[in-house]
Amino acid sequence: YVLLISFLILSPLVEMIKTRLEKPILIVGIDNSQSIAENKSDSTDVLSIKNEIYSLYKEKYDLQLLTFGEKVTQNTEPNFTEQTSDYSEFIDEIDKRYYNLNVGAIVLIGDGIYNKGENPVQLINQIPIPMYTVGVGDTLSSTDQAITNANHNQNVFLGNTFPVEIEATFSNFNQPKSLLQVFVGNKLASSE
Repeated sequence: YVLLISFLILSPLVEMIKTRLEKPILIVGIDNSQSIAENKSDSTDVLSIKNEIYSLYKEKYDLQLLTFGEKVTQNTEPNFTEQTSDYSEFIDEIDKRYYNLNVGAIVLIGDGIYNKGENPVQLINQIPIPMYTVGVGDTLSSTDQAITNANHNQNVFLGNTFPVEIEATFSNFNQPKSLLQVFVGNKLASSE
């Protein structure tokens, strides 16, 4: 008994080591917006790239499919029906969902056109995971004009004039004039 009591009092340290092997995660992100489906060959290319990645890497990686557009969904086949492309939401979702997990890399497949959220180039440094992009779609720039920013006072007294600063970009736009109209509600406030 003395030996048993002294053994329990000294409380020996028992070390147990378990080893668990797990495959690194390979995230395949696909832009699920309508801009991909505008050209039938683009959507076909996206699906064939996804299938090739799956066939090449399914043994080595735990493949996780994320589609994004208006929202990010997991393990849903892309149907290219989303109204918007929010690349920043995709990056934020990876940061939340895969934080401190064994993620080997991200393969992002899309046309690079985002029309919601922040500029993805500025957000890419927030995740410490290598990201490989596969661009699909037409690389030729089209003729376009766009309002990129509009600044105005949030509070204006009734009846007072107020400044509005509008930033616009023009790409291959050869027209000498454009019409800019500012509306407050349904009422035309300014036209230039």
